[in-house]
Amino acid sequence: MAAKLQVRKSAKSESRGGPPMPAHSDITDWSSVRPFMSMDFFDPPNSQSAAPLSEIPALSQESILIDDLLFCLSGFPGKYIIPEPLERPYDARTFQICNSIEPSLRDLVQQILPLASHYSVIARFIQEKRLCVWGRVNHALTSAMDTLRQDYQVFIAQLETQHRRHQLDLHKLWYYAQSTLFSMEMLAKIATTISLAEARGGRTLSILHDETAHSFADSKIQDLCLYLTRAAAEPYFQSLQTWLNKGIVFDPYDEFMVDVNTSVKTDLDQVTDQYWDKRYTIKSHNVPVFLEHVQEIILRTGKYLNVIRQANDLTPGKNKCEVFPIETMVYSLKGRDYLNIIEKAYKSASKQLLNLLLEEYDIIGRIRSVKRYFLLEQGDFIVQLMDLCEDELSKPIEEATPSRLQALMELTVRTSLGKHDPYKDDITLVLLPYKLPFQIFKILSISTDEEKEYKQQDSSKNMTALDAVTFSIQSKWPLSLIFNERVIASYQMLFRQLLFCKHVERSLCRVWICDKAVKLLPRSEGSGYLCAFSLRQRMLFFTQNLEYYMMAEVIEPQWLKFLERMQKVSNIDDVLTEHWSYLNCCLKDCMFMNPVLLKTIRRLMNVCLEFCDFIQRMQKYFMDAELTSMLSPDTEQVSDSEFESVEDSLLEKQNQSFSQNIARLDEEFTALLAVLLKTIASLGREEGVDKLCNILYREDFNSYYSKYL
Repeated sequence: MAAKLQVRKSAKSESRGGPPMPAHSDITDWSSVRPFMSMDFFDPPNSQSAAPLSEIPALSQESILIDDLLFCLSGFPGKYIIPEPLERPYDARTFQICNSIEPSLRDLVQQILPLASHYSVIARFIQEKRLCVWGRVNHALTSAMDTLRQDYQVFIAQLETQHRRHQLDLHKLWYYAQSTLFSMEMLAKIATTISLAEARGGRTLSILHDETAHSFADSKIQDLCLYLTRAAAEPYFQSLQTWLNKGIVFDPYDEFMVDVNTSVKTDLDQVTDQYWDKRYTIKSHNVPVFLEHVQEIILRTGKYLNVIRQANDLTPGKNKCEVFPIETMVYSLKGRDYLNIIEKAYKSASKQLLNLLLEEYDIIGRIRSVKRYFLLEQGDFIVQLMDLCEDELSKPIEEATPSRLQALMELTVRTSLGKHDPYKDDITLVLLPYKLPFQIFKILSISTDEEKEYKQQDSSKNMTALDAVTFSIQSKWPLSLIFNERVIASYQMLFRQLLFCKHVERSLCRVWICDKAVKLLPRSEGSGYLCAFSLRQRMLFFTQNLEYYMMAEVIEPQWLKFLERMQKVSNIDDVLTEHWSYLNCCLKDCMFMNPVLLKTIRRLMNVCLEFCDFIQRMQKYFMDAELTSMLSPDTEQVSDSEFESVEDSLLEKQNQSFSQNIARLDEEFTALLAVLLKTIASLGREEGVDKLCNILYREDFNSYYSKYL
């Protein structure tokens, strides 16, 4: 009766999972203590050499050779067929055949012996991969192979029964062995490939999947590979189901695709965005090839469930994480079944977390609150804040008192419309130890040669509190997912730039108040200040248009687009992406991404402040001149020498007159503004920055600066 190795499709390999066994040096090596258990050609000691077959008839030789072959096919050495020692652990077994055997019989034996070689490879693989260090996937694979080996041993027993009944010869043995030979050859090939690659976990499943996909020409071989892959994938899918259903990593042998970074803090009071980025990561070498295109979905699903569980721990009883039972996943070649299960789990987890953040934590309302303070949406708040804090902000950073500034900010919030904001207490005032240019380099990684100065942190000795002041956000988990360090820093950069522009605008407005005193002078004396009036007005025009561009043409339109896109988000990753996209567009259109433009704007603002300081220092001389004019009964009686005495008091360190200083500042401001407009014009042509053209048209109103361009 012909016996064939049948694939037990309905059989399920027993999972050998469990806690990892400690690697003690005193664990018994049973393969050496009990070598007969391996059934892989153990050579017993004191074995005697067999008698030669040259004088035995051919028929008797055939019977003896069948006995030897059945021994070799079962993993034991024969008398006339001797296994040779292995050079390397994973080499195919070779055999030495007695030279006295008749040539025709020898050829038949050589055709059958590869089956014994394949069996030896499989036996060694099963013996080795049963160790704990090779993981649950290899354990399940060896269990499935052991099941097939038992079928193979039944086949050998059937051959032996026929031989005992004298119904078996070498030709029949070769005929019966052919179908089994192909199956054993595939098993040996898989065992050798996995052993040489030292594969574990996902890598083992990838090898099995590739063999299954490439064996489509033979349906029986493909069914065999499918059975092995399905059995080996069972413990892996068990870990995957635990991750997708509970967000828990069950990986006792370090073979699952998700890695838990234990160095990241998990204290609920100190959890930050690093938990989201670094706590759980993908181990690419443990991702099976048939799960590569869904690995990010798998990672996100478990992370979502972890966030929900962490949120529930922070507010017990407020939110409940719904756990939906996941169907048992079974490997298939095309993967439709388990991919659908993964997709359902992902949609369920993402929907729960998104609803939690949007409804329970009101993410949109919190972002709107941050915009109200950081992006100066609430006008009365910023005006009152600068009025109350101006004296404190003008001090050096070492002399400023953060607690006083915080108290003034809280007073401002409660006396403005911000008192109706439910999240106003999340905003705090801080003093950073570095100026805005260094923070921009730190966050946006400016590294071109022209911006080397950005890399050097400014000394806090030369900083005022105004240079250092900004807001910060107090956000606990899971809100720290949205307001992570990079997002907060981006809001801070926009706030510091807008606050600096407001400060320059207020300084220029104070200059306008000073100029009112000069308007009381007689026309002959006041005409000398017309250049200063004109420069002040152009500076104010530049500053106000810059503010209008950033707030009305960049931030507000991007905010409306952000709200529109938020109506279409389906998971928390979409929220993070859209929020960062909103900030990134604001930073880009506000010229933070272009160091040349940013540097030019800062220099223009500093020139404006220098002009304001100069005019305010000269204010007392304006008052003296006004008083002289009012006391004189006849303005014509004011001699030129008297007016020149006032002019002499307006000398600078460079020993320049008032008009010379104004001319110098005017020339500096005009040259820098021309550089700014030229750079914007070139960017509009080269990079297609359409929005920046708006500021070009606003600042060059009526083509006033065309001659400089």
